[in-house]
Amino acid sequence: MMNWLKIRQIGILQLIIIVFFKLEYKLILFKEKISLYLGKKYVFTGLSSNFKHVFIHDRNPYNHFRKYCVFGAEVVEEANLILKNQIKLYETYYLINQDWLSDPLTKQKVDAYTFFADSSVCLNLGMDVKLVMELNKLYHLVVLACAYDYTKEEKYIYKIEEDINSWRKEVRYESGVINKIIMDLAYRNLNLIYVCILCQKSDYFQEKIYPYIVNILYWQNLSIEKFATPKWFKTGNASNHTVGEMVGYIVTTLWLSGQLRGMKINLDWAFQYLNQTLEKLVTANGVYLEQSFNYSKIVFDFLFILDIGIKDVGYTHALYNRKYLLKLENYLSLLLGDDFSPNFGDNDSSRVILPFYYSDHYLNRIECKGNFLHDVKSGQVIWHSKEGADIHLFLRCGEFSVYKLGVAVHCHCDILSLLLSLKGRKIFVDRGTSYYNRQLDFRNQDRSSLSHNCISFEGLEQAQMNGKWTYGSYPFSRVEKAEGTDSVFQFIGHICYGKSVLRREINYRSAEFEVLDTLENFFSQKCYLNYILEASLLPRQVDNNVFYISDGTEDLVCMIFDERINVTIENAEVFDVYSKKKITKKIFGSFFIEGASSEVYKTIVRIL
Repeated sequence: MMNWLKIRQIGILQLIIIVFFKLEYKLILFKEKISLYLGKKYVFTGLSSNFKHVFIHDRNPYNHFRKYCVFGAEVVEEANLILKNQIKLYETYYLINQDWLSDPLTKQKVDAYTFFADSSVCLNLGMDVKLVMELNKLYHLVVLACAYDYTKEEKYIYKIEEDINSWRKEVRYESGVINKIIMDLAYRNLNLIYVCILCQKSDYFQEKIYPYIVNILYWQNLSIEKFATPKWFKTGNASNHTVGEMVGYIVTTLWLSGQLRGMKINLDWAFQYLNQTLEKLVTANGVYLEQSFNYSKIVFDFLFILDIGIKDVGYTHALYNRKYLLKLENYLSLLLGDDFSPNFGDNDSSRVILPFYYSDHYLNRIECKGNFLHDVKSGQVIWHSKEGADIHLFLRCGEFSVYKLGVAVHCHCDILSLLLSLKGRKIFVDRGTSYYNRQLDFRNQDRSSLSHNCISFEGLEQAQMNGKWTYGSYPFSRVEKAEGTDSVFQFIGHICYGKSVLRREINYRSAEFEVLDTLENFFSQKCYLNYILEASLLPRQVDNNVFYISDGTEDLVCMIFDERINVTIENAEVFDVYSKKKITKKIFGSFFIEGASSEVYKTIVRIL
C-alpha cells in the first residue's frame, strides 16, 4: 500500500524517468563486469588528448581559501598519524592500510561492483557503510597537504602519492558503494582541488601526482553532470544533496578550466538548479528548512566554499547570488553563539573541507547579529539573552517537514522539545544521531519524541515513521505566540494528536523558566516527560519533585516538577558526533491521565 502511495506522490512521468535512469546504471554495471571478465580493470582512464595540462606553479595563490585554513602543530600532529595509516573518521582513529572498500570497524568488504543506486546500505554484523563513504571523501589528503604547506617536508607529498595510487587501483569509475551518493563525488573533488592548491610549490607533486588528480577530477565531474540528483529525481531535488552537487560541479569546472586548455564550460544549468533549491529551502530569515542544524551548516559550508572558489578564480556569473549565504550566516549566528549549536534533527557530522574545522576556525568568525528569531515558515524559535545567565534557547513548533510524504527528510519528532544553554554551557540537549545504516530500531529511537525534551505518549508518535528516511504521516503544530527581549521570553505552541492537543507554554522572567504543559482531550493515556542533560552535568534529587543540576563544582539549575509526576534520574545516550555514543543522565518523568478534558503540568527551571 505504501509503495502505491509513493508512486502516486512521485507521479507516473517521474517514475518512468527513474526507471530509465536505473537501466542506465545497469548498463554501466554490465560493462564493468564484461571488462573484469576480459581481464581489464575499469579504472579512471587518461584524459582526452585534446586537453593539455597547464601546471599551476604560476597561478594565483588562492588567498581567500588559504586564510580560512588552519596551519600549524595541530595539523602536523594529525598528518604524522596519517603517515602511520591512522586516519580519523568521526573523531575516532582507524588503521587504514590502503584498503579503501573495507569497513574500518569490522574489516568487512563493501560491495565494490554495484553502482550507487542499486547498492544496499543496510549491512550486517554491526557495520555502517558511512564509515567507508566518509573515508573515501579523502579528507585526510588535505590534512597531509596542509602539513606539507606548513613544513615543506616532502614526506607528506610521498604519502599523498601512495594513497592516490592505491585508491585509483581499487576504486572503479562510476561503480561501487562509495559512489552511492553523487554528493560524495563533490566532497571528494573539492578535497582533491585543495590538495593541488596547497601542494602547488612541490615539483614532485606537479610531476608525479597532479596529472592523476586532474584525471580523477575530470571524470568525476562528468559523473556529477550526468547523474546529478535534480536531473532524475525531480521530487527530491530541493535538498542539501543538490546544493553539494551543484557547488562541487561549479567549483570543479572553474578550476579545471584553468588547468586544461580547450575545455568548454556551461554553468547555467548548475546555477539554475542551485538557486531553485535554495529558494525552496532557505526562508527570508535564513532558516534552512530540512530542520537539522547539521545540514543547515553543511549547506552554509558549500555556499561558503563556492564564494571562496569564485573569488579565487575571479569569476562572475549573472545567476550567482550571495544572498542565501548571507541569510544562512545570519541564522547560524543565533545558533552558534557561546557554543550553543543545538543538535536538532539528523546529524551525520559531515564536513566539506577538513582544515576549516579545527576549532571551527572559520565559524568562529561569525558574530551574533540578534537575540530573537521566530521563523513562521519553519516554526523555529531561537532566543538569546545576554542578561545575567547568558541564555540560549531553541525549540520548533510548526510545519513538520517541507517535503511531501514519502520523500527523504532529516527532521525528527522533536516538536516542542526544549534545548537550553546557560553561560556557554549546554544544559538540555538533543539525543543526536546514532546510525543511519544499522537496524531500523536505532534510527527510530533517534527520531522518536521519547528521545527529546518534550511530553511524549505511550503508543503515540508525533509522526509515523515508515523507513529510515520517510514518514507515513505528519502532525499539525503551530506557534501561537513567541516574543523575546533581553530579559523576558514567552512562547505558546501546540501539536495535535487527532482530536487531542498538547500545548506547551514557556515563560521566562527574573532568572526563572515556567514551563506549562497542557493536555487537552487525552483519555486513559500513559505520558512521559524528558529532560536530557549534557554529558558532563551531574543531577541529584533532593525531594520527590526537586532536582539540582551541577557541573561538579557548583549548582547551575534547580528544577521543580509537578507533584503528580513520578520523576527519576536515568541513564541516557547522546551522540554529539555521528555514531559516537556518550552516556549521560536524563531527568525522566511518567504519569497517567484518565478521563481528563484539560490537565496542566508545571515545571520550574530556576537559574542559580
